[in-house]
Amino acid sequence: MDIASNDSEKYSQDKYLNVGFMNEVMDTLTDPVFVKDSDHKFILLNDAFCKFLKLKREDLLGKSDYDFFSKEQADVFWKKDNEVFNSEKLDVNEELLTDSKGDIKTISTTKSVFIDETTGNKILVGIIRDMTEYKKAEHLLKDSEEQFRQMFESINNCMAIYEVKNDGNDFIFKDFNPAAEKLERVKKEELIGKSVLEVFPGVKKLGLLEVFARVWKTGKSEVYPVALYEHDKLSSWRENYVYKLPNGNIVAIYNDVTELKKLNEEFRKQKIFFEQMFMQSSTSTQILDKDGWCERINHKLSELFCVLPEDIEGKKYNIFNDGELKKKGIIPYLEQAFDKGEAVEWEMLFDIGNAAESQNIKVSEKKERWFYNKAYPLFDENNQLTHVIIQHIDITERKKTEEELKNKEAQLSNALKVGLLGSWEYDFIKDVFTFSDSFYALLHTTVEKIGGYTMSSADYAKRFVYPEDAALVGAEIKKSVETTDPNYVCRLEHRIIYADGKIGHIKVLFSIIKDNQGRTVKSYGVNQNITERKKAEIAMQEKNQESEKFNSFAIDRELKMIELKKEINELMKRVGEKPKYIVESVESDESK
Repeated sequence: MDIASNDSEKYSQDKYLNVGFMNEVMDTLTDPVFVKDSDHKFILLNDAFCKFLKLKREDLLGKSDYDFFSKEQADVFWKKDNEVFNSEKLDVNEELLTDSKGDIKTISTTKSVFIDETTGNKILVGIIRDMTEYKKAEHLLKDSEEQFRQMFESINNCMAIYEVKNDGNDFIFKDFNPAAEKLERVKKEELIGKSVLEVFPGVKKLGLLEVFARVWKTGKSEVYPVALYEHDKLSSWRENYVYKLPNGNIVAIYNDVTELKKLNEEFRKQKIFFEQMFMQSSTSTQILDKDGWCERINHKLSELFCVLPEDIEGKKYNIFNDGELKKKGIIPYLEQAFDKGEAVEWEMLFDIGNAAESQNIKVSEKKERWFYNKAYPLFDENNQLTHVIIQHIDITERKKTEEELKNKEAQLSNALKVGLLGSWEYDFIKDVFTFSDSFYALLHTTVEKIGGYTMSSADYAKRFVYPEDAALVGAEIKKSVETTDPNYVCRLEHRIIYADGKIGHIKVLFSIIKDNQGRTVKSYGVNQNITERKKAEIAMQEKNQESEKFNSFAIDRELKMIELKKEINELMKRVGEKPKYIVESVESDESK
């Protein structure tokens, strides 16, 4: 995987990556909110919770109730947590809590459980409503009607007081505070003396009327969990606290928690969305806790490493105990990510069987594959490492191709050496030659001596082209520029000056590349050292010339002998004797 670029970026929004987002959502809420894992440890908190307990977030995270509260109070909290974990049902409970300064508060805690569909892990989400002031209101009412009135008028929560009618079957408005007027957009004068069923008929469907009746009959206050109130095409989510006054009237304290519900729903949708992105990603990914234990893997990792989630997730596989990683020297890379909090990457030939056997992990196939790996550390809001994400890309085929290419290049290099060949390319636009090591070897030099692989055409001609052959080379280059044939191939031979000053001969073969406008923009060529062949040709020419010279001399001598023999025969005829020599005609090469 261009890993990094594509899928590595796709997973960066997984739920584990959104601790900051979740904190931002929770911090918008004025009520204290906490999240615990199945070990009763705090794993997420909002600002209101920290402020409520008068403790810093870093002092709370990873701790349990027993670290901050008395055993009696912690026992109550722990027991209620277990009930919710086991029942998986919403629970509302009124409790006493002593904060870090020793102040005792009355709270109403709403607890619910969320379950990770892929792992089955449970987390408990709690929302605390500080009931201290409400309780004080009850006591104040008993002590002073005036004090209650002041509190009633100034409290930010909505409050309504009802008179009971028809044996608890109807409730008449007796009072309505300013906060309630603002929320409901109605003046209390319009409500006083009217039935709640007349003004807000939706309370019956909401189930709140039953709560009123029950509190009136039992005298026991109740918190009515968040529910949807609907009336006149308007709807909002409400949370109610209901108690009974000494005079028999009922008080309802409530708030609009619609925005909180929207945030919760948005969080739920994002959780599902990012979970699907993680599991369906085409990049093999695992999530490790800060100690190196594998918490999650996605489908692609299962496919590449031949392992099922249930055989590796949880306290089953620790990356620092992987025998294969130890053997290949990868632990220092991991320490860089886990200890220093730095992103790190590496490539390795990974033996899946060896890794599995080192920790008794079940795999369906034991094989060796090349992987590109990258580790990303994740941090909480206090910049403390919480997880490390490691992504893997199978690069086995790429490695095979690289090895084949390396072998081909080695074969080509050997072929160039054996054939006294040197390759090059030329950029006509930039006027730059790019030479190979084999080309420099052909010229009896090296790249170190020249100072680089590139050179201008003028510099090359000045250094290495025999002056009397420069015009020939220039003419061939001109042809390659002016030709309209995109398949043009040039062949020529010319003399060169070696780097050591000696003269040699080369054979040049090159083809050209033209752009969309028909211009010659590049050429690719190979030069062959033919010096020894030229020397042999010259030697052969010289031998041929000597042979021709000898043949000419022998023929001339023979002709002269024939003429002399003719003259002798002629003289013998004159003196009456028979001719002494038999004369054969001899033709010269010229007469032939």
